[in-house]
Amino acid sequence: MLSRHLLSILLLALAAADATAQYKWRDANGRTVYSDLPPPVSVAPSAVLDAPVRQAPAVATIGPGGSAQQAVAQDQPASVNKAAALTPADRELESRKRAADKAAAERKTAEAANRDRELAEQCAVARSNLAAADSGIRLVEFNSKGEREVLDDAQRAARADQARNVIKAACKS
Repeated sequence: MLSRHLLSILLLALAAADATAQYKWRDANGRTVYSDLPPPVSVAPSAVLDAPVRQAPAVATIGPGGSAQQAVAQDQPASVNKAAALTPADRELESRKRAADKAAAERKTAEAANRDRELAEQCAVARSNLAAADSGIRLVEFNSKGEREVLDDAQRAARADQARNVIKAACKS
């Protein structure tokens, strides 16, 4: 009875060793597909993530006019794992490209945040100017000589219109 269990465990282990030879690729929907069969012809070679590496035969048979190296080269699969095919220099270039892309994205995000902050500041100043123009209090400005001049009603209305235009452009709400 014990020998039957050992035999069945041994057979399962041998079957599992064959099951590890699998293909892995991304389909048209972006999902990862695992199979013991090669991907369909419609799958681009760049979408193949992993393919089993076939072992060279222990004894190479050489036909007339051929060499052992040609026989082994013919037995190798056409496409192998993309990551394994990259040289260290290629991996370094890809790493630098990813770092540059990440830095560019961060820079773009920071610029957008600065623009948003500047627009918020402009909006706050424009709202304050509009409130002052509409409040009815006396508004003054300094002329080129440094003297204070009180704004009349037309100048006050022009300042209020200018503030409303800035609010339309700078304020989101």
